[in-house]
Amino acid sequence: MNVTNPDTAAENLLRRFASALRGAQLYSDTHPLVGRNLAFLVDTFGEMLAAAPSVTIAMVGDEIIVDSTPVPKAVATMGDLMRRLRSRGIERITVSRGVAAEDVAALVAALNGALSSTAAVAPEADDPAFAIPHVRVGRVRVEAHDEANVHDMATIQRLYNDAVAAAGRIWQTVEAGDRPDLREVRAVVNSLAFAVAQNR
Repeated sequence: MNVTNPDTAAENLLRRFASALRGAQLYSDTHPLVGRNLAFLVDTFGEMLAAAPSVTIAMVGDEIIVDSTPVPKAVATMGDLMRRLRSRGIERITVSRGVAAEDVAALVAALNGALSSTAAVAPEADDPAFAIPHVRVGRVRVEAHDEANVHDMATIQRLYNDAVAAAGRIWQTVEAGDRPDLREVRAVVNSLAFAVAQNR
């Protein structure tokens, strides 16, 4: 039985992802290199989705993570790219089983559109560019707890609103038959539990 090392698979995915984005930035859509890079990325997603219902690329803190696997080598090679995406409001990209080549091409085009923009985007707020089948793009919800502010009503309201929005995304993911992002689930629970504990 051929077992793929998850570290190697994650590194390969990130390498293909970066190549597809950079190629699309440098060349026209009809350039052969753009087509090859997209084909490689589609094949890599296909290989990983054969073993799991979805694949998530995320930037959490200073780490780049594929599903639950941190990829330290990727920080040196594509950390700047991920930070640029993050500055545009994009910290998490989840691709689910059933994704087609045209969906991956649309994702790369939407990400490049965000990178060329001067303002942050809100892909989870019904941005039509990111309305792509089997693809979800957005922020990683990890709250930095500030004990001095958690008693403030505005902070509690923000925590509540973030939790409601995250719960909606999680529900939609489950309804679609995909696997929810467990980091997001934990972040929601931890944020609310912390707020309740500090405001008995």
